[in-house]
Amino acid sequence: MMSAALFALAEVGFGMTGPIWFLADHWIQRAWLKRHQLPKILEVPTGELPRISILLCVRNEAKIIEGKLADLARQNYPRELLEVLLIDTGSTDGTVQLAEEWAARALEFGPLVRFLSTTGVEGKSAAVNLGISEAEGDIEIILMTDADARLAPGALRRVASWMVNPEVGAVCGRQIALPTVAQNQTGAGEVELESYRGYYNMAREAESRYQSTPIFEGSLAAYRRSAIQNIVATSNADDSQLAVQVTRNGLRAIHDPDLHFLEAVPLPGRGLHRQRLRRAQGVVRHLWRNSALWFSGSRNGQIHRMNAHAHILLPWTILGWAVATVGFQLSYWLNGSPEPVLLLLWWANFPLVAAVLLGGRKIRSFLHGMYCLGLAQVMTLFGISLHRWEPEESSRQRIADFDADYEWPLN
Repeated sequence: MMSAALFALAEVGFGMTGPIWFLADHWIQRAWLKRHQLPKILEVPTGELPRISILLCVRNEAKIIEGKLADLARQNYPRELLEVLLIDTGSTDGTVQLAEEWAARALEFGPLVRFLSTTGVEGKSAAVNLGISEAEGDIEIILMTDADARLAPGALRRVASWMVNPEVGAVCGRQIALPTVAQNQTGAGEVELESYRGYYNMAREAESRYQSTPIFEGSLAAYRRSAIQNIVATSNADDSQLAVQVTRNGLRAIHDPDLHFLEAVPLPGRGLHRQRLRRAQGVVRHLWRNSALWFSGSRNGQIHRMNAHAHILLPWTILGWAVATVGFQLSYWLNGSPEPVLLLLWWANFPLVAAVLLGGRKIRSFLHGMYCLGLAQVMTLFGISLHRWEPEESSRQRIADFDADYEWPLN
């Protein structure tokens, strides 16, 4: 009976702690949305637009590299104010050759593209460091984008409008998931293929309104060059590493819900798991690296504490609850019916059990995210790094299909 009592108490303890903390964080974030506004975005005349250096880090993107360069060329931004640094990190599929051939044909935009290489498969963060150091000296805005991201019309001008505000040091965009063929046939516009994405966007905007967000979308992210330095090259989360550097220098890091880019999110399966696991490890490392901020009394400190709970502690709270639930059930089967008060404690957590067993896609997506965060911590502890990335084939094919019949999905 002692084991049943311990398991029942542990189940209730873990079962209440996780959801209560999570709901408290969610309530605070919604309060921030109501009480605070984003910094002011300024309209900038064409003659006063700043210069931008675009960093495009690639590895084995032959299928979509020409479409990406064409996507950048479609941006309505003065050509004399742009440079594009295409940084290869060990491609073996002809990515660079295809990009060079495209640049040679594009008489107006092609000369803006400069080709660099990390001379090895060192990961994206090493390429970002190279790009920052190689950008022309008088350029203050460094913009990162990925080969599989397609920017909304006017995205570069909106970035410039944010960055002329002296209190803003970084801004990132909001992902629009590329619909599948079936979703297009039903007239779907913006499709959230991953159910956690809505919560993610809400949290990042709330943090931005309150002060700054420490978690960035690297598919479209811009930084004030004077507020950033080299990042840890053997890690990932390069976008978020730079965002926190900006906040440490006293500037704001903003997630803009109206700065859009399109991406093909991997469909559920191995590809989605790999992507989420890699990103989970990046976020976990990033939060631990800045753990000193957990104890800060500043607004940024409060935001870091909430993220540390959601990404580092919460997965283990859920695991503890699951272990205690299974342990109680085994004790019940082995030792017979427990005391009524213990059954009451078990049934007090039954809604959580039912949610896990009967829950739909949102519950499964949430639990998968928690699993990835926990596994990422274990992998980091044993020195397993996922900072080198491999393109996800099905996503690249969907982007290639989109490029073949380009039409921005927002009206």
